[in-house]
Amino acid sequence: MTKRKTRLNGSNEIARSVDRSLEEYFKRLDGETPTGVYDMVIGHVERALLASIMTRTEGNQTQAADMLGIGEPTVRTHLQRIFSKTGTSKQTELLALFLRTAPPVRSNQEAGSDLPQIGREPG
Repeated sequence: MTKRKTRLNGSNEIARSVDRSLEEYFKRLDGETPTGVYDMVIGHVERALLASIMTRTEGNQTQAADMLGIGEPTVRTHLQRIFSKTGTSKQTELLALFLRTAPPVRSNQEAGSDLPQIGREPG
């Protein structure tokens, strides 16, 4: 049996989420000129992505590398960068920080979404 990859229904919900967040960010600037937007967005997305994947893999860097489609040394490099930026030094500290600051995760049904559950076969 071949394992199927589940896709996010052809639309790009992640891009829409970033777009909504940026719209809110620009509104809050109240006319002030933004700077460093690229680094800010990439940094936030990278931290959230790695924290989510590391949580899902229970800290297993080999599995995380497979899920992300990058090598283990690259996972370690990204984690080290995030440790430095967040003032943490261990994966457990980073995950605890993420869990304290991340919004609660809702199922697709709770969110009222028609997106398929990631990692599950469509029913």
